[in-house]
Amino acid sequence: MTEQPAYIRNLRSVTRGDPDGNDIEELEKELYGASDRTTAVMLGSVLETSLERLLATLLRSDLASSDHRKIFDYDGAFGTFSSKIIVAYALKLLGPISRSDLDLIRLLRNEFAHSRRSFTFITPEVKSVCDHLQTPDLPGAYIPHRYLETASGAQLKEVGNKANPKTRYISACHNLAYRMFVARTDPNELPSAQFTDNPLP
Repeated sequence: MTEQPAYIRNLRSVTRGDPDGNDIEELEKELYGASDRTTAVMLGSVLETSLERLLATLLRSDLASSDHRKIFDYDGAFGTFSSKIIVAYALKLLGPISRSDLDLIRLLRNEFAHSRRSFTFITPEVKSVCDHLQTPDLPGAYIPHRYLETASGAQLKEVGNKANPKTRYISACHNLAYRMFVARTDPNELPSAQFTDNPLP
């Protein structure tokens, strides 16, 4: 694999770095104040990155960046969201509930990203997929506070209801990403007694 030009490396160092407080605030404005398509695609991508970083905790610490790219770049061994999910499941980083939800989130993200038709989370076929997400119904699962803050008084009841398809999608993505963050930053949480399965249900 040839070395990437500096301008590509520089772009990726900016776009793929960990966000700081200001980044998170701006990201949340984009996530919750935008179209359903934007929310689905962006949160799905955030979740894929979280899964990649969880998998990367198992790699040798002295692995060359070029080898890391061979693993996780799009044409790499674990380059697709689908391959990351199955490998994490095979390595017992995910349980069956998390695997199922990640596959549904991946499906929704891809359909929102690639469809030339207009649809939203309340489109019956999309809602049906969101109804099958299980993470929002697990003990301790939460709806992100910032998402609730974006709702007006009339909308608050709707967005605060876990039966709402957009709320289910957002809640599933946030809870899974948070659990992956805990698992990769605290070795005592991998596997975790706090959750029901190694460390993600």
